[in-house]
Amino acid sequence: MKLDEKQQAILNGSEGEIKAKVMKTLVMYGDAFGAEKMVPVTGKYNHLVTSFGLSVMSEMYSLMDKLIAAGAVSEQKFSVDPRPIDKNIPTNLMQKLFFKIMYSKQESYENQLNKLGLMDKNAFTCACYFDEVGNKPQKGDVLSWAESSAVVYA
Repeated sequence: MKLDEKQQAILNGSEGEIKAKVMKTLVMYGDAFGAEKMVPVTGKYNHLVTSFGLSVMSEMYSLMDKLIAAGAVSEQKFSVDPRPIDKNIPTNLMQKLFFKIMYSKQESYENQLNKLGLMDKNAFTCACYFDEVGNKPQKGDVLSWAESSAVVYA
C-alpha cells in the first residue's frame, strides 16, 4: 500500500509505538483487501460493534487503555452496538446476579468508549444509519463502520 509522508512517519514510530501498531494494522488490512492507498473517511460518524463488558475480554480492555494513554483516539465520534442488557426489560434476582457477573466490566468499558470518542451516552444501536441516531451518511461518503446491517445499508 502506498502511504503518504505522514502515514509513513506514523508507521515508522514518529507518534509512538501504539500509533505505529495501529498504522501497521490498517496497512495490513488494506493489503488484505487490495487497497492501493488510504482514503479520508468523510462520513460524520464512525460505528464500532463491540459494546459489551464481558469479563473474559480482558485483552480488549487492555488495548483500549493503551490507545487512550497514547492519545490514539478517533478524530470522529462514533456510535456502538447495543448494550447487552436493556434495563427496561424486567428481570428476576437470579438474572440480575448473572448479568452483573457476566457483564462485570460494562461500566468500565463504557468509560473507555467515552474517552475514545463515543457520540453520547445513548449512542448504542445496531442500526447506526437511522435518522434518530444522527449517523446517516450522505451519498458518496467514505465510512468507517463495522456492523453487518450498516455495511449492507451503506
